[in-house]
Amino acid sequence: MNTRVRLSRSTALFLWPLIAFALLACIVRIAATAADAPTKPSPATEKKIKDLEAYYAKLYGVPLDSPDRLPREIAIISLSRIDAPDILQRLFDALKPKDRDPIIAYLVWEALHARHSSMSAEQRQRWTIAGLQAANAGAFPGATVTPLLRAMAEQVPTIFENEPAKLASRVIQENDLQDAKGRAALDALADLVAAWHDPALIRAIIANLSHPEWVARVDHALHKLPDSPDQSDSKKLAGLWRAWPQQHAQLKAATTDELKPYIPSATLFLKPDRITDPLDKRWHAELEIGKLVVSDFDLVWCIDSTGSMNEENQIVAAETDPVVRACSLISKRARCGVIYYRHETDASIMKPCCQRAANDPRFYQVKGYPLTTDGKAIAAKMAAEPIPKPDRNEGNVHPGSALHAAVKAAMGEMNWSTDKHARRVIAVVGDAPITPGSEKACEELGTLAKSKGYLIHALIRPRVKESWDPFIKSSGATYMPFAAGARPIRPKAIDPASELAEIMTQVVSESVGPEYRDRVEPLVKMLIPYAKSAELAEQRSHPTPPRN
Repeated sequence: MNTRVRLSRSTALFLWPLIAFALLACIVRIAATAADAPTKPSPATEKKIKDLEAYYAKLYGVPLDSPDRLPREIAIISLSRIDAPDILQRLFDALKPKDRDPIIAYLVWEALHARHSSMSAEQRQRWTIAGLQAANAGAFPGATVTPLLRAMAEQVPTIFENEPAKLASRVIQENDLQDAKGRAALDALADLVAAWHDPALIRAIIANLSHPEWVARVDHALHKLPDSPDQSDSKKLAGLWRAWPQQHAQLKAATTDELKPYIPSATLFLKPDRITDPLDKRWHAELEIGKLVVSDFDLVWCIDSTGSMNEENQIVAAETDPVVRACSLISKRARCGVIYYRHETDASIMKPCCQRAANDPRFYQVKGYPLTTDGKAIAAKMAAEPIPKPDRNEGNVHPGSALHAAVKAAMGEMNWSTDKHARRVIAVVGDAPITPGSEKACEELGTLAKSKGYLIHALIRPRVKESWDPFIKSSGATYMPFAAGARPIRPKAIDPASELAEIMTQVVSESVGPEYRDRVEPLVKMLIPYAKSAELAEQRSHPTPPRN
């Protein structure tokens, strides 16, 4: 008995330090949790927060009803930053079918996407249906449809009627397996088909087998279905898939119990913040934007067409259709034109080669194509423009870049918009110092261009900037360097889209008040991929007609 008591006491003496340590750890954890837990605001603070949320929902509700795109787009960017019930409802209001503008519907849908966790099950259903309706009205081109397909997979197919069948055909037609983003869209469609196993959707996809270019895409979209055909013989795939529905006539669409909830990954918009401190200066930096108006965007490329510039011309030509498309997403009308320049036209700064070009009908000093909304057509003309290697017999040799002739022709010979809200942009592309002796004339022309409201961008080699500086300073031009290399020059970033993004950001920034320029950059980063997806979708949805 005494032994047992002594043993128990010994054991207790051994365990007490462990117990004390465990208790101390628990206290520390509880204290840390209490410190991390958000402090519930006072009733007065809660009221101020709710008033602030309601104020911003109302403030940005005004431009959301504007007939112009840019005010609505800036409003969406602004609303996307705040997580609040009033803001959520305002975004839902903007997603109603009455607004048939595809880019606005796309941006609103993606802004809601970023606050998916704040939506109820009923709201997620409304959000998904609205996204599908917007897609079938022209939104979500090409690979931009991927998150919508993923979101649809948590809803039963019966709530969408025949709308998914229309979208599925578009996804097949507009996305290519050889393109990473296009493949991701087709992967999402395949997962949707597997989750729903809806006979109507499967038949709609099979209907696209009539075009040989689309057979592999159809097979990819359906390959997760049971008993999918063997892919080893591609020539038999179309026939095997056409027979598949008859062999699975008992197949029925999925019910709610079979579907898994949608868990968003990265979204286009950042996750919104909640207002926790109504006195935070961040929430008082917002200003009225209802008067923000831009009508037309006119962009004229001025491209040095002397013998060293063929590669640069091709780069700019390749980006021109996306330029027009992207600009059209923020304006009523977007146009692009081009001036090709080789020689000076002002007699006071001409060189002998300039005079020869003026007198020889085979050559030119400057020439151009007028502003047009048809980005594809102007891009094709630019790509076809002959710029042979330097050759005096071609008249494409000049001591420097004829900057003065280029800007003078752009200002005086192009069919610019006369609307007072229009943005008139001249982007000069060159690889050489300006014509010797033209420095003063270029500086004066830059001052004139600035006084007339032209926005100038100079895309030039760093080593020639010193020569261009007087013009850049007098015109207020944005300087965008090209990096010199062993081969002909390339933009500083190998991807020309970065050049487009930089130009677009600057152009749109100059169209809004300084207080909204922090919203322009994310907007442009959304619009450029959207424009490129639309361009690719259009190309891929017009296949070679099938042979008889």
